[in-house]
Amino acid sequence: MTERARTLTERMKPMKIIVDMMGGDNAPLAVLEGAAAAVKEYGVQLIGVGDEALVRKTAADNNIPLDGIELVNCTEVIEMCDEPARAIRTKKDSSIVVGLNLLKEGRGDAFVSAGSTGALHVGASLIVRTLRGIKRPALATMVPAKNKAYLLLDCGANVECRPEMLAAFAVMGSCYVNKVEGRTSPSVALANNGAEESKGTPMLKEAHQLLKTTPGIRFVGNIEPRDVTQERRHQHPKQGRRTT
Repeated sequence: MTERARTLTERMKPMKIIVDMMGGDNAPLAVLEGAAAAVKEYGVQLIGVGDEALVRKTAADNNIPLDGIELVNCTEVIEMCDEPARAIRTKKDSSIVVGLNLLKEGRGDAFVSAGSTGALHVGASLIVRTLRGIKRPALATMVPAKNKAYLLLDCGANVECRPEMLAAFAVMGSCYVNKVEGRTSPSVALANNGAEESKGTPMLKEAHQLLKTTPGIRFVGNIEPRDVTQERRHQHPKQGRRTT
């Protein structure tokens, strides 16, 4: 077990994670390999959602153990070319829809999919629903930087953002960096075309003022994109936003 895995395991209670076995390139083999590694390294329990017969055959053909992985069969797959909202409504027995419904029912603590991002975004909003006060989900990713990685969000889930959405992203990002990365009081910066408070579009100016008064975050002001990887500021709600 790696040092990071050991730290995360000690920090968190055992989790049950629902995994889309049919999502992403080279599924279900690539997903199976990752799932088996997660069970071995982190000690998590998994619920794999997908074509059970295919998953079992793939595991057997490649000597991948299914220990710690409960399989839930489904008969449909949302393809990358499918229109997300229509696919969520019509493919009720797809791995993404079934997985999200399991999450909604409390069968697991999280749902992971490497499949259609659009379908996952729409499905999360329509099936699981957002937390109270969160208008839109956000995509977030840890980005390498000069000294330590930072969290960038939103990374493409929303075409346009309102100030209150950026404030919600900042709160969610701060919680993530604190709980997952173990960083106390992570800073939050607003990606903008200038570091000065007066810079940016009317929406970004309004967002800046809102972030200054948002409880639970440590807002350090605007950050220019060129400075993001130099850690001159530190979490980014995009449109922009970063957290470190």
